[in-house]
Amino acid sequence: MPQTFPTGLSIESSDRPDCRVFRLSGELDLLVAGAQEAEFANLVSASPGHTAVLDMSDVAFCDSTGLGMLIRAAKGLWPHGGSLRIASPQEQVTRLITTNGLARALPLFDSVELACQAKDTSPL
Repeated sequence: MPQTFPTGLSIESSDRPDCRVFRLSGELDLLVAGAQEAEFANLVSASPGHTAVLDMSDVAFCDSTGLGMLIRAAKGLWPHGGSLRIASPQEQVTRLITTNGLARALPLFDSVELACQAKDTSPL
């Protein structure tokens, strides 16, 4: 069952053998900061193998606040050898990550399957 935050961001999770997949719907912006970010970080950090894949095919917009949220969630996985991977991002999200030089920290994949199958992408 999807978890919907008061901001309208919806997250549905499912476990795969080597990762947890989070299907996000809505927008990642200033409205998801605060308590929602902490809850999101807790969900991500509990991922099997410390690897989380964000299916962002239904995220049409992400601003710098949302990008910061993703980086902080990824940083929580790195000390455990894990990573946060972005699957199926929309063009705006891809552009935001690549123009800020964050594709190594938040690796981009064309599909959830490719993201789950990828070798360790932790920048540490």
